[in-house]
Amino acid sequence: MGLLAELIGSGFFSTPKELGSVRQALEEQGHFYPVTTLSPLMLRLVRRKELRRLKDGKRWTYVG
Repeated sequence: MGLLAELIGSGFFSTPKELGSVRQALEEQGHFYPVTTLSPLMLRLVRRKELRRLKDGKRWTYVG
Protein backbone atom coordinates (compact mmCIF):
# COMPACT_ATOMS: atom_id res chain seq x y z
CA MET A 1 0.00 0.00 0.00
CA GLY A 2 2.91 2.34 0.70
CA LEU A 3 4.28 1.82 -2.80
CA LEU A 4 0.94 2.83 -4.29
CA ALA A 5 0.87 5.90 -2.06
CA GLU A 6 4.28 6.87 -3.45
CA LEU A 7 2.92 6.56 -7.00
CA ILE A 8 -0.04 8.76 -6.07
CA GLY A 9 2.27 11.35 -4.49
CA SER A 10 4.56 11.41 -7.51
CA GLY A 11 1.69 12.32 -9.84
CA PHE A 12 1.64 8.96 -11.62
CA PHE A 13 -2.16 8.94 -11.58
CA SER A 14 -2.54 12.44 -13.03
CA THR A 15 -3.68 10.70 -16.22
CA PRO A 16 -5.88 7.57 -16.17
CA LYS A 17 -3.86 4.35 -15.79
CA GLU A 18 -4.92 0.75 -16.29
CA LEU A 19 -4.02 -1.90 -13.75
CA GLY A 20 -1.33 -3.29 -16.06
CA SER A 21 0.38 0.11 -16.17
CA VAL A 22 0.39 0.26 -12.39
CA ARG A 23 1.94 -3.22 -12.22
CA GLN A 24 4.59 -2.23 -14.77
CA ALA A 25 5.47 0.94 -12.86
CA LEU A 26 5.98 -1.11 -9.70
CA GLU A 27 8.10 -3.63 -11.60
CA GLU A 28 10.33 -0.81 -12.84
CA GLN A 29 10.99 -0.01 -9.17
CA GLY A 30 11.86 -3.66 -8.48
CA HIS A 31 8.57 -4.72 -6.88
CA PHE A 32 6.78 -7.63 -8.55
CA TYR A 33 3.10 -8.18 -7.80
CA PRO A 34 0.47 -10.11 -9.75
CA VAL A 35 -2.57 -8.18 -10.96
CA THR A 36 -4.75 -10.30 -8.67
CA THR A 37 -2.91 -8.81 -5.68
CA LEU A 38 -3.04 -5.22 -6.94
CA SER A 39 -6.73 -5.20 -7.82
CA PRO A 40 -8.08 -5.31 -4.23
CA LEU A 41 -5.53 -2.71 -3.13
CA MET A 42 -6.60 -0.35 -5.89
CA LEU A 43 -10.25 -0.83 -4.96
CA ARG A 44 -9.38 -0.02 -1.35
CA LEU A 45 -7.77 3.25 -2.47
CA VAL A 46 -10.91 4.07 -4.46
CA ARG A 47 -13.10 3.45 -1.42
CA ARG A 48 -10.83 5.73 0.66
CA LYS A 49 -11.28 8.36 -2.10
CA GLU A 50 -7.54 8.55 -2.73
CA LEU A 51 -8.15 7.46 -6.35
CA ARG A 52 -11.10 7.45 -8.71
CA ARG A 53 -12.03 4.53 -10.94
CA LEU A 54 -13.37 5.20 -14.44
CA LYS A 55 -14.83 2.75 -16.94
CA ASP A 56 -12.95 2.92 -20.26
CA GLY A 57 -14.68 0.54 -22.64
CA LYS A 58 -14.44 -2.83 -20.91
CA ARG A 59 -11.55 -1.89 -18.61
CA TRP A 60 -11.25 0.17 -15.48
CA THR A 61 -8.75 3.00 -15.27
CA TYR A 62 -7.57 4.75 -12.13
CA VAL A 63 -6.91 8.45 -11.75
CA GLY A 64 -6.10 10.57 -8.73
